Amino acid sequence: VYRAKRMEYGGRTFYSAIKVISVPKNQQEIKAARSQGMDDQAIYNYFRGLVDNLLNEITLMDNLKGAKNIVGIEDYKIIEREGEIGWDLFIRMELLTPLSKVLTDPVSEAQVLKVGMDLCNALAACKRNNIIHRDIKPHNVMVLRDGSVKVADFGIARVLSSARHSTLTQEALGSVHYISPEQARGSSIDARSDLYSAGVV
Repeated sequence: VYRAKRMEYGGRTFYSAIKVISVPKNQQEIKAARSQGMDDQAIYNYFRGLVDNLLNEITLMDNLKGAKNIVGIEDYKIIEREGEIGWDLFIRMELLTPLSKVLTDPVSEAQVLKVGMDLCNALAACKRNNIIHRDIKPHNVMVLRDGSVKVADFGIARVLSSARHSTLTQEALGSVHYISPEQARGSSIDARSDLYSAGVV
């Protein structure tokens, strides 16, 4: 993630965060796919599927645009590389500070209440849009200048209607310190799983 600075007419300055994702991450991933017997078309289709999944993440966040306690996406662009298999994704979003860099030790009761209420507002917005975040943890909780909290990173979020049983061995499901017991067991999950994680945070 990069910090971007934009200068406007009259000397006004704006800042954003730009998340850069390359698919595949490097040529080694393509070589590994070939070593498993995949041809170029199969490799293309596989990595194109990953790009489509990332586009789903962007769509989820776009559906939540305007939600007070959800990090907003301002713009995005997907560029397919010429002459090789690969895509580069650029996502411009609000520039915020991670919760862990803002809280001081000891944390006051007022800070705990503020973080808790803002997290619950974010989860309420997710529930209204049938979204399970699945990775609520301090790293994905960001803070604005006024102290408000926003939830970020919907990379492993899923729409409730398509949520199925899954296990930790099937896919990365967030940090084990914060996931709910049913999520750790690979059982069916719903909005209560995110609420559990918010409580742990």
